[in-house]
Amino acid sequence: MSTIRKPSEWIIEALTDAGIPYTVLPDAHAARTRTVVNERYAVPGETPLWERFSDCRSVYDPLAWSKIDGLIAEDSYLLFFDDTEDTSLILLQKGVSLSKVLAACPGFEFYVTDEEISYVLALNHHDCLLGIGTVQNSHLFRGSQAHASAP
Repeated sequence: MSTIRKPSEWIIEALTDAGIPYTVLPDAHAARTRTVVNERYAVPGETPLWERFSDCRSVYDPLAWSKIDGLIAEDSYLLFFDDTEDTSLILLQKGVSLSKVLAACPGFEFYVTDEEISYVLALNHHDCLLGIGTVQNSHLFRGSQAHASAP
């Protein structure tokens, strides 16, 4: 009988197999990060974070996960998930190719932000890449429509 694995378990396995260093941050840091993300970028609610973004840009692209590196290559970044699925927060250093790590994993929803939490990227199960904060003006979102969650 198999058990369902958390997204972070897939990510950590892929990172380990590739010899890429990472840090799983303490639960308190993960909770603080989620609090700041929710306060800055989302309306209150119980649905997944990406459904609650207050103002974001989105693009539909089944290969969006493979294009994220161009948006996050400048800084170290934090990878996290909806807390109902996985409470882990993983720190990856500048230059780590998230798309190569994701290529070794099954599909799942995830979020990426920088340590300042100046943006959040989300990839959902509809193959939509959503961006909020400073990342909204990136080349991937040019021509996309802005939208907001209902309060």
